[in-house]
Amino acid sequence: MSRADTVSDVDHAAARRVCEIVASSPLRRACIESVAELELAEVWIGAGFVRNAVFDALFGQSTPHEAVDIDVVYIDEAQVDREFDASLEQLLNRRIPAAWQVKNQARMASHHGRPAYSSISEAISDFPETATALAIRLVDGELELLAPYGLHDLFAGIIRPTPSHRGGASYLARLLDKRWRERWPALRFAE
Repeated sequence: MSRADTVSDVDHAAARRVCEIVASSPLRRACIESVAELELAEVWIGAGFVRNAVFDALFGQSTPHEAVDIDVVYIDEAQVDREFDASLEQLLNRRIPAAWQVKNQARMASHHGRPAYSSISEAISDFPETATALAIRLVDGELELLAPYGLHDLFAGIIRPTPSHRGGASYLARLLDKRWRERWPALRFAE
């Protein structure tokens, strides 16, 4: 069910476990399938979509939080209009009503004042936390996982900023806003 060969420096058994956890939710599986049907090059669902599923499974939430916020990421230098992303959000929302957030990372690099990302992996490595810098996609019926910082922090329940977010005020504000400690009291915070 999972193909971990695209995950560099990651324990393949851990990558398979993440894929199993995410796919065990019929809603999450349907979301992944809907995104695959967009037929965009290198389109992934990432961030909290994957992280929350794993944290719920690991930290024993009696009522797991289904996908409320679904971050879809891709890179297309030729299609950087926000309106295109909005049209994809509307299409996905007609299939599965949810808070879809589609973001062309070619546009987001510029928006964040960063040089153009060379790959989707580089874009995902710029997400705020190592346990959030994750993405999953469906290719030829199998799930693939992308985890630029590996899976140690995710499975250990450690919230640690990625290098580009260390010490930033927006990172600290994000931690307060997310209220993760209330949802998963066992989490540990590296900063």
